[in-house]
Amino acid sequence: MITGEEDLRPEILILLQLLEDNPPPRAWMRAGSPSPLQRLLQQDFGGFEDALGVYREEGFVIRRRGGTSR
Repeated sequence: MITGEEDLRPEILILLQLLEDNPPPRAWMRAGSPSPLQRLLQQDFGGFEDALGVYREEGFVIRRRGGTSR
């Protein structure tokens, strides 16, 4: 992010506020379909907030094909 860009794009300020207290691991941003990163790029901010809420409740869950693992 470029300094001052948060003034031009209010969603960046919201994102920074959502992530500041306990940022998720980078791998989480690319996990799933659509991933949280894809949601941001598509400007699906509600979907991103929902994914972040699930992360806050359940943590980063790694799933195997055909089942789940924690």
